[in-house]
Amino acid sequence: MPVQEKMSYGKQICILRKPALRTVLLFPVLYLAAYLLVFYAGSYFIPMIIMVFVWGAIHSGGLIISQT
Repeated sequence: MPVQEKMSYGKQICILRKPALRTVLLFPVLYLAAYLLVFYAGSYFIPMIIMVFVWGAIHSGGLIISQT
């Protein structure tokens, strides 16, 4: 059984940085999409209920981003 090399600290940072960078770049796009959907579907009850949950998920993601 081969001995696996331990992951260095630099490699760990690089692995953690990629998803965070992607999240930071996609966050404004997702937030804009949520605002547009609320603007256009805001007068309908059922789509608005769904959008509130989607908007909450996106907003929670933003809170996580701001704390890391």
